[in-house]
Amino acid sequence: RNLRNLAGGFISAYRVTMLDFAGPPDSSPSGDSGGAGAAARAVRSRLRVVLELALPWRPVLGWVWGVTHECEAQRDEGGGSEVWRCVAHREAWEIDPAEGVAMVFRPGKGLPQ
Repeated sequence: RNLRNLAGGFISAYRVTMLDFAGPPDSSPSGDSGGAGAAARAVRSRLRVVLELALPWRPVLGWVWGVTHECEAQRDEGGGSEVWRCVAHREAWEIDPAEGVAMVFRPGKGLPQ
């Protein structure tokens, strides 16, 4: 769904495969399960993204996309209860920029099976 929103119809087909996923540990090394002031915890994922662009030559682009969300416990301003909030979002694309641009100009044959 996000890929369709991103391209506004410019992507004619896509496939996303989860390669890795690592969530935060159940508790910190000290045995503290969180709480305000607890260290940030990271959730990391790596996905293989393959998509076809809706251009006459139907180029197929593919790369590995990594996302890290850092979250930390904070006090809710209204009720004083504790909530976990995402405080950082980082993306990493495992592809050489020149190769990514070159993919756009190569004729494609649809998404590979």
